[in-house]
Amino acid sequence: MWKKIIFISISLLGFALAGGGNPEVKVINQCFKLKGDKQTHCLNIFYPGDINITIYPPTSKSIKLAGRKSSIERGTFNLKGQKRFILSVDTSNAKLPISCNINTAKKITDGSNLVIDIAVKDIKNQITLKDRDGRLLLVYNIRK
Repeated sequence: MWKKIIFISISLLGFALAGGGNPEVKVINQCFKLKGDKQTHCLNIFYPGDINITIYPPTSKSIKLAGRKSSIERGTFNLKGQKRFILSVDTSNAKLPISCNINTAKKITDGSNLVIDIAVKDIKNQITLKDRDGRLLLVYNIRK
């Protein structure tokens, strides 16, 4: 699923940005809890302009990483024509920190929620996530 992000004002979010910490982390994690146009408007603050973005999962939920050797999250995505791939994962069962095989991936974390922003041009053929012990947690094959 991809969305075209169109610029709107931050005032439409309705989030209070005061209170310390990293407000951008808190807000972007709130974006993934929203649905439909509200999610699109919220994410537009971080990714302005008319660009194609694939968000996974598109259901405003996170992929729960099992953190067990026998349970690896697997999938295949066709990202032809996409500029960015945004992945939302729940790391509550994984040993932190989580590493990604894409060196340019931006990781935003808030507790057990991890959002990974990857430029599609930087993906060769696969996205992998590993825990701190090097245990493979996720393998996504990518077609461009």
